[in-house]
Amino acid sequence: MITKVDLNAIRMGSFLTIMNNVRDYLAKENVQELGLEAIKNEFSASVDSLTELFKSHERGSKHTEKLTQLDNQRDRALVGFIKHVELFTKFPEEDKAIAASDLARIVKKYGKSPQLKPFNEETGIIIGLLAELSDAESKAKIALIGATPWISVLTTANAEFAELSKERVYESAGVEVGATKTARSKTYEVFKKLVKTINSLAFLNGEDKYKRLADNINKELANNK
Repeated sequence: MITKVDLNAIRMGSFLTIMNNVRDYLAKENVQELGLEAIKNEFSASVDSLTELFKSHERGSKHTEKLTQLDNQRDRALVGFIKHVELFTKFPEEDKAIAASDLARIVKKYGKSPQLKPFNEETGIIIGLLAELSDAESKAKIALIGATPWISVLTTANAEFAELSKERVYESAGVEVGATKTARSKTYEVFKKLVKTINSLAFLNGEDKYKRLADNINKELANNK
């Protein structure tokens, strides 16, 4: 059986990747034998339509490439800083280990894998984190463990990303939150219909016939929680 996972919060690119991967899994199955031909065709058509719309929008935005670069840059800096802090919590010099532990408690408040959050949410998380780390005491602890360069890169990249993101929203004039959002919602509904169909048929006809497909989809969803 396929486990239900809420995909509403994940980024558009990640959502599209999941949908395309599920479509590929379906293509490897004998959908006629499984009784999935009709829903497979409906799902594939919906994914194709969303993919083309998304690509068209991405090609039309002059800011897309730069935003991607900045997002990757801030992700690397954020992950680098978090790992740097974690590493120093076990450092043999006690003052550095204590400083790192204090910083780790602050980082922990912002949740697991903040770099995987939707763009705007990640921007807000980074702004909040940097604000908490901006006092003299925190800066001294960051400097003590040698993590200042991570913070410098993160601050610059996030500020540039936030500013460029505002420009892109203005440029897009509602395209992404309009047509693309509607198409995504439609595709998600068809996907849920696909999952419901597979689970129902597996219940009626026996799970063994659908196990490979269900396992592949479950793994895909688990990787993107």
